[in-house]
Amino acid sequence: MKYVMYVDGSSRGNPGPSGIGVLIYDADNRDLPIRTVCTPIGKTTNNKAEYEALIEGLLTVLQMRLDDIAIFSDSNLVVNQVVGDWKVNEDRLLKFRDKARELMKLIPDCTLSFITGKRNKAADAVSKRASRMKLEHQGGQREDGTKTKGLD
Repeated sequence: MKYVMYVDGSSRGNPGPSGIGVLIYDADNRDLPIRTVCTPIGKTTNNKAEYEALIEGLLTVLQMRLDDIAIFSDSNLVVNQVVGDWKVNEDRLLKFRDKARELMKLIPDCTLSFITGKRNKAADAVSKRASRMKLEHQGGQREDGTKTKGLD
């Protein structure tokens, strides 16, 4: 594995002001991320924010043309639904699961694994910071200033 990505979504209230955090590292140097995405996504649920974080992370990986990445999320629901171990019981989450699967297929070597929240503290901090930011663009804005676009 050449790269590692940690993703998290947060919602202050459920639903409430939400944000996503994505941190991408070179697998050999996890001290400083090579890309950070900190994006407010408006008022939504925590589960949707978790999915949005994964999808935005995958879009970032594709934009960066990375082809070998291990992705980690502390959302048991998202990981297990995307890898196919759990059914999607909420119709509103189906489009997110399908989009994540579609994007993962475009990355030659891509894995998605569950980690505990304790091991995902940096992405959690970024997502919580994003949930406190003012939403200025549809879907938000990355820290590097480029616009993002949500699924809704």
